[in-house]
Amino acid sequence: MKFPWEVVKVELDTAKRRIDFEVACNAKQLPCPVCGVNGQGVHDRVRRDWRHLDFFQHEAWLHADVPRVDCGACGK
Repeated sequence: MKFPWEVVKVELDTAKRRIDFEVACNAKQLPCPVCGVNGQGVHDRVRRDWRHLDFFQHEAWLHADVPRVDCGACGK
């Protein structure tokens, strides 16, 4: 089974005490997050950044282009 999300890059900056994780989703189709119907087409991606819990003394940040689906079943 292939998972749609994967960590594609990790950058450690010890001087700034920070770790940045680049996460990617390369799927062309995903389930609708509202109604759950599978196989809905990804119509665009929105860049997002999240602060995660610290890794020991380092700040941890997640960065991703989050896919958005256009659901044919529920219209969301």
